[in-house]
Amino acid sequence: MFTTLDDRNLLSFSVNAGLTVHQPFAGRDSDVFGLGFGVAQVSGAAANFDQDIQLFQPEVFTPVQGAETFLEATYQWQVLKSVQIQPDIQYIINPGGDREPQRPDAEGQERAGARRENEHHVLKRGFGFDSGGPFAQNC
Repeated sequence: MFTTLDDRNLLSFSVNAGLTVHQPFAGRDSDVFGLGFGVAQVSGAAANFDQDIQLFQPEVFTPVQGAETFLEATYQWQVLKSVQIQPDIQYIINPGGDREPQRPDAEGQERAGARRENEHHVLKRGFGFDSGGPFAQNC
């Protein structure tokens, strides 16, 4: 995504890419392995606003936003003809686009989750963790 309206959008640039491999192993004809990557650049107007807040309200912690990058891996396992289980893991670099790693969660975060699907419904569960210890997050 590119835009000339940099003063109206939080993001000035973003790109996502990925690939999937069907039948990643012999005998696993219905399984799928996937890798993904993405980056989002916060607009100059949003970063300048963060800097203005830091200047005029120094007592309020306001990180200057920059870019956020994620890496992802997933594997979809066909357990039965009508049941799939899909674990997923993500690593997020500069969560929220923080350029200032003063917050403990600004250096990088891991996310993991699982998905179970059958003919009738989908159940998603996610959780997150970082170097400071586990914290709950339901997806």
